[in-house]
Amino acid sequence: MKKILMLTFIAFITFACKNSTQPETQDQQKKEEIKFEWASYENSRFDFSVSYPDFLIPQGESGNGDGQKFISEDEKIEFWAYVDFKMNATFDDAPSFDEAYEQDVSQENVEYNEKRQDNYYVSGHIDKNTLFSKYTYFRNMNYYVLYFQFPDAEARFFSPIVDTIVASFDCGGGNGESQEVANFINDFLKDCWVGKNFDALLRDNSAILNKYIDKDLGIARLHAPGTIPRFAKRNENFGYDNYTDFETTFKGKYTLTMCKENYDLPCNFDFENENGKIVCYDFVSDLPNLVDPETFEISSLTPMYPSSKIMLVYLPNKYNSPRAFYFILVNKNWKLIIVDDTLCSA
Repeated sequence: MKKILMLTFIAFITFACKNSTQPETQDQQKKEEIKFEWASYENSRFDFSVSYPDFLIPQGESGNGDGQKFISEDEKIEFWAYVDFKMNATFDDAPSFDEAYEQDVSQENVEYNEKRQDNYYVSGHIDKNTLFSKYTYFRNMNYYVLYFQFPDAEARFFSPIVDTIVASFDCGGGNGESQEVANFINDFLKDCWVGKNFDALLRDNSAILNKYIDKDLGIARLHAPGTIPRFAKRNENFGYDNYTDFETTFKGKYTLTMCKENYDLPCNFDFENENGKIVCYDFVSDLPNLVDPETFEISSLTPMYPSSKIMLVYLPNKYNSPRAFYFILVNKNWKLIIVDDTLCSA
C-alpha cells in the first residue's frame, strides 16, 4: 500500500512540475518564433549609431539628446543607448577609464565583468528573475553605454540579439577614433615629426613646438643615463648628450590608429606596414613613475595632475623602437608634458 501511495505521489509531482513549466516553454517558443526586422538609431549630438530589433519600441530621445530608451510591448525587455556623464570621486571632473571601470564593477549586483582596451562589460541580476548587461565604450572622450535588461527566462532568445546590437555600435565613423583627437595628433606630427627632428626642435626651443607645450607646466624628457631612468628639463638640456641624434627626420606616409591589445608591450611594436609607418595612441590613467637615484623610492607623477585626462602617443625612433609622448588635457587643449625615451633602452 505504501509503495502504491509513493508511486502515486511521484506521478502527481511529475505531472505538476511538467504543467508548471509548460507556459514558460510555450512563451519561450513564441518569442523565438517572433519575426522582426532591424532598425537603426542615430544620435546626432554625440555622433553614434546602433541597430535594434523593431519589436523594441523607441521611447523618444531624451531632452538633452544624450540617447534613447527602447522597450518591448510587454515591457519585459529594455535597451538603452546613451552617453553617460560620469564623475570622478571628487565630483570635479570626468573619471579616467580605469576609474569608470572600477565604479561600475563595484556595484553590488555585478556578477561578471570583463575589461578591454577602450571598453568594458559588466552583467548581473536586477532581481532573482531579471538579468542586466552593460557595455561601456570610452571613445571621443565620452562614455558610450549600451544597457540591456531582460528576464532570465528569455536569455536564450535575447542574448544573440544583444550580440548583434553590440556589434552594430558605431561611433565617429566606426573606427573608435575621435576625429578631434585624431586631427590634433595629425597636426602635431605635421609640425614636429614629419620632415622634422623632434629633439632638435626641443633643444632649440622652437616656437612651432612650444605651441604644444603649456608654458606653466613645461616639458620633461625621461632618459636613462645609467641604470635608473631620470627626468630632465631645459635647465639640464633634457638629458641630451653628444650621442643624441639631432639629424634624422621622418619622411614618407604613416597611419594613425588607436593602440591594440597586443601593444601592451611597446618593445614588440611593429611600426611598419605596407602603407608606411604606424603611429598609435591611447588614453591612459597614469604618467611614468619617477625613481629617486639615491633611495630608489618610486613615486608617481599622476597625483600632480589628478583631474587631467592623459593621452599617450607612440612614435618610432630611427631604430624603429618606440618613444612615448604623454599629453594632458589643459583647459580643453592637449599639451605635451613628458617624452619617454627609456622604454626599450635596457
